[in-house]
Amino acid sequence: MAHAYIFLATFIIAGGVVACKEIASLMHPLPLTLLRFLLAAFSLLPIILCKASRRQQLRRAMPRSLVISFFYSMFFVFMFMALRTTTMLHVGSISTLAPLFTAFFSWIIFGTSIGWKKFSVYLLAMFATLIVVFDGSLKTLLHFSVNEGDLFFFMGTVLISMYYIVLKVLNGGIETIVLAFCTVIGGSIWISLGMLIMHVPFVFTGLNSTSAIASLLYLAIASTSLTAYLMQKGSVIISPNSTSAYQYLSPVLVSMLGVLILGVMPSLTGWIGSILSVTATILLLRMSRENNEIVEK
Repeated sequence: MAHAYIFLATFIIAGGVVACKEIASLMHPLPLTLLRFLLAAFSLLPIILCKASRRQQLRRAMPRSLVISFFYSMFFVFMFMALRTTTMLHVGSISTLAPLFTAFFSWIIFGTSIGWKKFSVYLLAMFATLIVVFDGSLKTLLHFSVNEGDLFFFMGTVLISMYYIVLKVLNGGIETIVLAFCTVIGGSIWISLGMLIMHVPFVFTGLNSTSAIASLLYLAIASTSLTAYLMQKGSVIISPNSTSAYQYLSPVLVSMLGVLILGVMPSLTGWIGSILSVTATILLLRMSRENNEIVEK
């Protein structure tokens, strides 16, 4: 079931990319993310308050969640800083490094070896995902150049890689829903601090249509609170390497949703890249099982 949790979270997050297209230009990204986190927290609040045992865990969960949410929320801060001077194409390309970084940090912290065979599959997955990101355009790939925004997102990619690690280390036996609630609360705190440091005003106007509000609610309830729960539920059971491997499926799922919702059809080369990306992800997950990286709860 753990893999089902992570896959569902990845699918929901991919849907969030489509939803972001609806509202990204309507509000500054930092207050938009803060509003998203606050709505996510309110959606989880009744579930926390209705059970005494969950309320009692809040004091123990909050310090852990502040650490977890730091990596999660600061990833968004660096992403927004990056997007000032770079493009989503560059962001999608750099994000392919996240699973490899997670494997490296797992090696340092848990002593989990990578091996040349597995490293080769990581390279295949990165190559396949780049094909999807660039939709098979060799010309666009060859003209890729690094800018200041790319360096910011590189830092963000390191942070999201560490996020998969701390999810595993700091769960502490706390009920998943409590940890998810405290994580979005912690994220709200970190984003607020980021806005104060960057002098971004706390202005929440701009969402003036039904479709924009619907997109925000999807981002807050489905793509934030639900995925926080699913990621933490799954990460307790499987390794950070396995969790991060699903990130290679994100561009594929976004492409599929683009076809179904937006009618944007990728090229034949893009479809080939999608097949290779899925294949590489399956190989990585299979190798994780063979290396006994799955830890029983």
